Amino acid sequence: MTWLLELAADPAERPAVMEALATVVAGDSPQAIRQQTIAAVEQCAGIMPDTAERVPRVGTTAQGPSLETPKAFSPPVTEQGPVNRHPWEGVLTGVTVGEFATGSGRFLATAVAQGMRGEWMAEPDPEARELAMHNCPGVPTVFESIYQVDPVAIPWVHVLLGGACCQPFSRAGKQQGWHDERAYTTIRFMHNMGAMQPWMAVSENVRALLTVKGGRVWQVIKGSLQHLGYAVNPVKVCASR
Repeated sequence: MTWLLELAADPAERPAVMEALATVVAGDSPQAIRQQTIAAVEQCAGIMPDTAERVPRVGTTAQGPSLETPKAFSPPVTEQGPVNRHPWEGVLTGVTVGEFATGSGRFLATAVAQGMRGEWMAEPDPEARELAMHNCPGVPTVFESIYQVDPVAIPWVHVLLGGACCQPFSRAGKQQGWHDERAYTTIRFMHNMGAMQPWMAVSENVRALLTVKGGRVWQVIKGSLQHLGYAVNPVKVCASR
């Protein structure tokens, strides 16, 4: 999957790549992907030593030791732990975040305000980049464009943010989908996910992304991310709220 996304960097190869991706994701439903994962785990478990066969269960009866009765075990009583514990609690370095297509830096500034540590941002527009640097003054690395950095060379972060170009999908435009050159920002986002494997990602776009081209564009995006091992959850947010 990551290899196909890398090939999409070449505009001449992109139409064939997107057709290939559509074919790949159409062949595997989320349930099929889950079954493939379970099968892989079972295969790994099958080559591990069968400790259950080699370690007898020893207990005690009136007649002496028994191999049939397992040893009784009572877990120790402990105090109630803290509720609402998040996966990132206990990360000594703090949760890191990077953003491509940063714009004015509002998303990144919000993440930093919530306690994350900004590692890098990328914004091709000079004026927007200057504003983002003002809004996120503590971010140490600033790229003029995410395209200038190979996905495998981007500093790893726990959370990847970004707002890919919406013009190829918006109802206000021609809705050309993958045929619009600006759609490559979305493809590059998926490529970054495959190469970096962050804990999670948040990407903002227009609502029409779910329905453009009869939903086939969204099918490729969702299916590709699922193949990369991520759960995908689109959330519709009212822009006026």
